[in-house]
Amino acid sequence: MTEEIDAGKHFDFITSVMKENEIFLLRKTEEAYDEVVSLINDAIDYIGFSVKGEKSKENYLRYSRVFFIHHILMPSSYAIQTDLLTGNLPVCFMELRVMLESLVKCYLADLKYPDESSFQKKLELLEKETKMKNGTKISKREHDFIEEFHR
Repeated sequence: MTEEIDAGKHFDFITSVMKENEIFLLRKTEEAYDEVVSLINDAIDYIGFSVKGEKSKENYLRYSRVFFIHHILMPSSYAIQTDLLTGNLPVCFMELRVMLESLVKCYLADLKYPDESSFQKKLELLEKETKMKNGTKISKREHDFIEEFHR
């Protein structure tokens, strides 16, 4: 027979762990925790900037960076805080990496394809980019885009 999980007890346990971890973080690594909270606040500010003005809907459809703010930066910044408080540190680093790689790709898509009217088309074109390796054309990986961004 399987044992039934009491959802309320499970939620209470997770919440108590998160509270203990928050106290620990504020006591031992306050600066790091403040950075996570600042990331969330930055995401909120960027969302606010992106929805202001009469061209906000047009900008949402056109620019990859606006897509990044709404669909990657905002949810991931909250997820990082949750994962930090639950002690899931490997996932925090994974989310930071996904955020960085996505930002680079969105930035490059807007930079390389400014005449395209849709962020989707820009990202599709970026995904089709290739490079030469050992005389063979291969698709670019995220690392290639980050190297390109650094140049």
